[in-house]
Amino acid sequence: MPAAVLIRGVEVLAGRDLAVARRGGRAGDRRLANGPAKVCQVLGLDRAGNGTVLGRPGCPLRLLPPAQPTPPLARGPRVGIAYAGARWAQRRWRWWQRGFPVAPHR
Repeated sequence: MPAAVLIRGVEVLAGRDLAVARRGGRAGDRRLANGPAKVCQVLGLDRAGNGTVLGRPGCPLRLLPPAQPTPPLARGPRVGIAYAGARWAQRRWRWWQRGFPVAPHR
């Protein structure tokens, strides 16, 4: 049974200087954290967190509600999982904020 969410990109709203420094000084507006590895870099996450369960005691990560209303969400089929078969590859389990630049579905 799947029990994880892959965060493929985030928009840095606070702590931009630190995020840029963690990315080695490379900052490209929306490209600062537009991939799973870049998200981990800007958040200072490494493999020591593998297996961490949000909400459990000792977990250093927290998810907080947004400080302002978020734009409507869009969704589409998952990307890069054709190997799982059409039934799973076509599930509309890929989410993003409408208007936020995302890589097109391939």
